[in-house]
Amino acid sequence: VVKLLDEKGHLDSLYGRIAVGIFLVQDLVVIVVLTVMAGLARGGDSFSFMDIAYAFGGMAVLLAATLAASRWLLPRPFAWAARSPGMIFIWALGWCFLVVLAAHALGLSLEIGAFLAGLALAQLPYNEDLRRRVHPLMNFFIAVFFVTLGAGMNFDGALQQIGPSLVLAVFVLIGNPFIFMLIIGRMGYGEKTAFSTSVTVAQISEFSFIFAAAGVATGLIGENILSITALVGVITIALSAYMILYSDALYGWCRRWKLLKLFGVADKDDEEPPATRAGHVVVVGMNALGREIVRRLHARGEQVLAIDTDPAKLADLPGDCMLGNVDYRAVRDEAGLPAAKLAVSALQIEATNLLFAYHCRQLNVPCAIHAFDVSLMEELVDVGADYLITPKIDGALAQRRHLLESTATPGGAAP
Repeated sequence: VVKLLDEKGHLDSLYGRIAVGIFLVQDLVVIVVLTVMAGLARGGDSFSFMDIAYAFGGMAVLLAATLAASRWLLPRPFAWAARSPGMIFIWALGWCFLVVLAAHALGLSLEIGAFLAGLALAQLPYNEDLRRRVHPLMNFFIAVFFVTLGAGMNFDGALQQIGPSLVLAVFVLIGNPFIFMLIIGRMGYGEKTAFSTSVTVAQISEFSFIFAAAGVATGLIGENILSITALVGVITIALSAYMILYSDALYGWCRRWKLLKLFGVADKDDEEPPATRAGHVVVVGMNALGREIVRRLHARGEQVLAIDTDPAKLADLPGDCMLGNVDYRAVRDEAGLPAAKLAVSALQIEATNLLFAYHCRQLNVPCAIHAFDVSLMEELVDVGADYLITPKIDGALAQRRHLLESTATPGGAAP
C-alpha cells in the first residue's frame, strides 16, 4: 500500500497519513501477538505464563536497547557514515541485521527485530534520505516476498478452502472499508478522506502471513488455516491494488449512485493544500563553490534551497537545506525542481551533473552546471546546460587581466 500511495504521490496526503497510521497500529498489535506466540513456542506443548513473561521481558529489553541506541549510540557513527551515500546505506542494513540477530538470541520473531531496527533509524535526522535509499531494495524484496508466497502455496489445499477464502475475501474488500468509513466519518473527517482511507485498507497485510506462519510453527493452527490466509491475501492484495489506483474514479461512481449518503459523512474537503516551493533557486553540492553561491544568492534576497548528501556540509548555511541525492526523483520532486527559477550544480561528479542538466532541460528550468573539466563542456551543452561554471578558466582569465593591468600601469608591479 505504501508503494502504491508513493507512486500516486499521495503518501503525504491526509488520507495517506491516516492509512499509514492505521497500518502502524495494526503492526504494533501483531508484534504484541507475535511476542505472545514466541512465549508459547518457548514452552512447547506445555503452557506457562513464565514463558510469555520471558518473551515480553525480552521484547522490553530489545525495545529499550534500540531506542537508547537511537538516542546515544547511533547519531555519531551515522553522522560520519552520512558523508558517503553508499556507506550510510550499508550501515543501515548492518544495524538491521544486528537487531534481528539480537531478537533471535532473545527467542523473539525476526520480524520484531527488523521492525524495531527501522523504528530506531526513524529517529535519526537522516531518516528521509535512508528511506529513499532503501526504497529500491524494498521494491525488490516485495517481489521476492510474493514469489516466495506463490512458490509455497499448496493449490490442492487452497482449493479445498475456496469457500471460506472467498467469504473472508469479500468481507475484507467490502466489510473492512464499510467499518472504517463509519469510524473515520464519526471522527469528523470529510467524505472523500473517509472513502479514500477506507479503500486503502481493503486488504490483509504481509504481517497476516507472518502471523499465520508463526501459528503453524507453534502448532496453534493447521495448514488449512494457512492456506485460507494465503488465498485471502492473494485475492485482497490483487483487487485492492486496483481499488487504490482508481480510487478517484471509484469515489465518483459511488457519489453518482449516492451510496455514500448511507454513512452520513459530511461532504467536505478537508485535504490541506500541500506546501510547495516555487520561484526559488536550487543549489546542489555544498563544496566551497556551492556554499559561496548559496551565501551570495541569499545575500541578494533570493529564496535558496541547498542540497547535499553530507549533513556536515549543510551546517551553518542560510536559507533552506535538504539532505539527499538529486539522482533520485523523489529528492527532485521534494526540492520543487519543476517550479524553480534556477538550478545550480557545484558538484564535481560528471554523471550527476549530466543527469541533473538533462532533467532541468526536460522541466524547462534554467541551469548552471560546474564544468570542472574542460572536456565535459561540450557534453553539458549537448544535454541542455544553459550556463557553464568554469572557475578554473575564469580564475586564469581574471589573473591574466590583473597582470596586464598591473604591467600596463606606469610604475606598476606584478603581484
